[in-house]
Amino acid sequence: MNSTLRNSRLLVLGAGQLRHRAFAEWARAGIEVTLVDGFSVARYDTYVDRFLPWDVRDGRVADWGGLLELAKSHDGVTSLSDETLVVTARLAAELGLPGAGPDAAELARDKYRQRIRMHAAGLPAPRFRAVAGPADLAAFRREHPGPVVVKPLSSGGSAGVAAVAAHSPGHEELAAARLVAGDGGCLVEEFVAGAEISVEAVVQAGEVCFIAVTEKETTWPLGFLERQHLVGGARAMTAAAGEAVRRLAAACLVESAVLHAEFFVRDGELVAGEFATRPAGGLIPDLVFEATGRSLYLDQAGLALGRPVEPAEDRGRHAGVRFLYGRGLVERYAAPSEVLAGLPELLLAQQFSPIGARLRPMVANWTRAGAVLGAGPDPDSLGRSLVTAVGRMAQLMGIEESR
Repeated sequence: MNSTLRNSRLLVLGAGQLRHRAFAEWARAGIEVTLVDGFSVARYDTYVDRFLPWDVRDGRVADWGGLLELAKSHDGVTSLSDETLVVTARLAAELGLPGAGPDAAELARDKYRQRIRMHAAGLPAPRFRAVAGPADLAAFRREHPGPVVVKPLSSGGSAGVAAVAAHSPGHEELAAARLVAGDGGCLVEEFVAGAEISVEAVVQAGEVCFIAVTEKETTWPLGFLERQHLVGGARAMTAAAGEAVRRLAAACLVESAVLHAEFFVRDGELVAGEFATRPAGGLIPDLVFEATGRSLYLDQAGLALGRPVEPAEDRGRHAGVRFLYGRGLVERYAAPSEVLAGLPELLLAQQFSPIGARLRPMVANWTRAGAVLGAGPDPDSLGRSLVTAVGRMAQLMGIEESR
């Protein structure tokens, strides 16, 4: 796909964290990139051809006309941030450019409406209710007395998401979710016991052209933060995952997008969680590339630019990333050469928290202190290396690893 993308002009609205591979791959492919992002913590100003520090988050665009004129000088528009999915889809639709579609983007930003659409389409999904306060939560608990989950309607990164045990009223968990939600409201749904996976899919003109399955390890029972991702170990699930994501994409009117869809595995059945019309975060696109050889970021650019999705051979490898959550004061820098010494499967060690930082509680995925990433033929050996490297990173930083 690289040669067909060269000299194209791509407008990117919002980036988020850990997206360095996206901008590097687009630059190598010869794409001229304009990034509009005046709100993300991570900065990529020097990675692009043009940068504009505008706030283009959904519902906050101050100058739609100016943004529209900017988009007219580009061949495609896309996003790497949850907070700009609707703006991006509407802009693409108004200009007649390929995109996820406004309906799909709006559903991706509203977990309550997602649930309604999933149930209406007959997809296996948790039972749920919108929650304005403790009375709504109590009413749902009376109908569903087992454990439940409370969450903000539109936040990402697992922020504010908490399980409530069957014997607990859940008032503290709801208050925490409402704090994260702000004016966005909250949701309560039944707790689904089972493994968590995500499906990374390339959807063009409503057709699913590629999928990869990501197995997840979370911080459960301490919460739902993602501790480890593995791509390549669940290839036997490809057929079932492909069917599940096709049904989801059709029900939620996804047009052209790199789709990130989350599922629970319950008694062999895939139960729909949530989805987003942008590539997964948490370095999952990096893992998909290392395991299969496919670049989701080049797919993303190609979709936005109207290029046909090309087939690619699977490398047949396994790739994983493990994140460090910790407690204490960061005292030192953990040099990658020390973290990865004697672990040939590992490719990357990155410390997120600077020296002198006091680590925050594990409230969201963005409170991670670091990450290690690797790839190889044996998932068990790879997993052991990842665990070893994360422990070593914590020790070198002078912090206590949160397990």
